[in-house]
Amino acid sequence: MRVVHHAANPVEAHLVKHALEADGVLVFVLGESLAGGVGELPAGSFIQVAVPDGQVDAAEAVLRELPLLAGSVDDDALADDDGLGDAAGLTA
Repeated sequence: MRVVHHAANPVEAHLVKHALEADGVLVFVLGESLAGGVGELPAGSFIQVAVPDGQVDAAEAVLRELPLLAGSVDDDALADDDGLGDAAGLTA
């Protein structure tokens, strides 16, 4: 089992999890219950996304393409008429 992503919050962890699962990667979210201790625990990334050793390469390939993690914002999606864009840059 290898950690492929340290998430800032549970929502980010599950967005990553769903993207990986959509590509057939088995995913585990670790430390999610520690998010309730923010302010009581030392600062850090408690929530981790992990995959089996044999699926690390596939997971890393998906993560490289994930707009959420690239820090990119799709300006065209933000300017969409309904204001919702295309669900955070994800298309069918």
